[in-house]
Amino acid sequence: MKCKVLGSVTELIIRGCPKLVNILEKGWPPMLRKLHLFDCEGLEALPGDWMTMGMEGNNTNTLCLLESMQISSCPSLIFLPKGELPTSLTRLRIANCENVESLPEVIMHTCHLEKLDIFNCSSLTSFPRGELPSTLKGLFIGSCGNLKLLPDHMQSLTSLVIQECGSLNFQQHHMRNLTSLGKLRMFKCSGLVSFPEGGLGLALNLTEVEIEDCENLKTPQSEWGLHRLTSVTRLRIAPGGFKNVVSFSNDDCRFLRPTSHLP
Repeated sequence: MKCKVLGSVTELIIRGCPKLVNILEKGWPPMLRKLHLFDCEGLEALPGDWMTMGMEGNNTNTLCLLESMQISSCPSLIFLPKGELPTSLTRLRIANCENVESLPEVIMHTCHLEKLDIFNCSSLTSFPRGELPSTLKGLFIGSCGNLKLLPDHMQSLTSLVIQECGSLNFQQHHMRNLTSLGKLRMFKCSGLVSFPEGGLGLALNLTEVEIEDCENLKTPQSEWGLHRLTSVTRLRIAPGGFKNVVSFSNDDCRFLRPTSHLP
């Protein structure tokens, strides 16, 4: 696919092209900011090195201005490129790509992602080794039934949403490092067994908390640390998945009262 006449394009959407196998073999439009790939059943590969792909093979990274990339419903796609991602990339969403087996290691250390969404990628089992980018603020993982491990060192996150990931094994350090978190949502996460000592109270900046149908969570509610969450404005705890929870203590619910009523 050649882009010689697309020099002014800033957003490129490719949808419903079942015979498309490769994209942008000669490079992409030099002003491109957003790339969306939807319902391309035959798409097998993405460019191997985004940083050196310019128009007509011009090897200069000054042409790489991509900020947002979404890939959805591309079942033939197995691997994402292992070369460098654009340093300008701040948002990456991969959805309904059931055969994607791995994420590129570069997302852990070379790019400047701020938001990463992964949804319904059933073949994905783990994140690459290493730390998430320090720039990453929002991480959403949904319906990845075979994902077993989260990345280490997630302390930069301000939003973490995990839903329907039944194989995910939550380690104590995963929850302990979420000190910057403002939004936490756990839904149908049977691998969530306990909170670290101090519970959710370790994330003092939390304003939104939703925990639902985490049936194996065994940490007693008295150790959740809810009474420390003085900034919470939205709280949802669905009882259906918490077989061991009988009631919430007065201390846990103190923060629900108007602050003027607190001693």
